[in-house]
Amino acid sequence: MAHVTSQGYAKVYNLLFGIAVFAMLIIFCLQLITGLIKCTPTALTRAALGLTKPVLGSFLVITITSSGLQIVDQLSNGIVQATGETIETMGGKSRSLLRA
Repeated sequence: MAHVTSQGYAKVYNLLFGIAVFAMLIIFCLQLITGLIKCTPTALTRAALGLTKPVLGSFLVITITSSGLQIVDQLSNGIVQATGETIETMGGKSRSLLRA
């Protein structure tokens, strides 16, 4: 069972978050500079909205992925229990089929 909120995943998230913050700041500055060059008064608003969407989207994707994995795990456990088996016996049977 994969837990996307476990410590191993958290380390990867933190690393990617640091890289993403750096990239987002560069893009934010480029949007502001472009707005200054073109003399558009809405440049700051566009740049702020441009930062907000990916941040909210990434949290949404992680939440949906975690929920989806939990749902699939529960459905799988229910199917295995409905057959009268356990995960261990099903694993043993699949290993014996692979050897044959």
